[in-house]
Amino acid sequence: VELVRSSTPLFARDKIVGIIKYLFSNPETFNIKELLKLVKGLRKEFDLCVPDKIDEIAMQSSCSNYEEKVLNDKNKLEFVSGAHFAVKASAYYNYLLHKNVSLHEKYEYIKSGTKIKYYYCKNKSVNDIFAYIRGTYPVEMAPDIDLDVQFMKSILSPINSIIEPLGLPPINQRLAV
Repeated sequence: VELVRSSTPLFARDKIVGIIKYLFSNPETFNIKELLKLVKGLRKEFDLCVPDKIDEIAMQSSCSNYEEKVLNDKNKLEFVSGAHFAVKASAYYNYLLHKNVSLHEKYEYIKSGTKIKYYYCKNKSVNDIFAYIRGTYPVEMAPDIDLDVQFMKSILSPINSIIEPLGLPPINQRLAV
């Protein structure tokens, strides 16, 4: 399912296809140790994507109902109850853009209908997910990416959803079983 979801990062799609090909080409002989080696290699490649290829590992979505769901994005972040994560992540971007007046000429604000990329942040004090407009990563104001959570959500969870029904144990964040 992750292979056809539009939110799945391009990097993850290609790598998950590789894992599936490995499993199907070795149906009688695959084992968890070989799979762990492959996943550890993926993690090394994944880490090399930051910061130059952040678009390849960031997930994508669209922002809808921004104006109805965000109460304040200027001095602090406030949302209506039940606001979608993409709206909250977009509001975090707009909040940081409001604080960085010098970047107003370079970047647009996110509004309803905007196609966004998003990732999980290391510093979760303001918001745990940060969004930006596809193709315009705001390196000057973007919070640091939490590579562990991003890898878990975009690579490990889909792999685990494939290998668990095959009777293999799930791979944890430490890349062990």
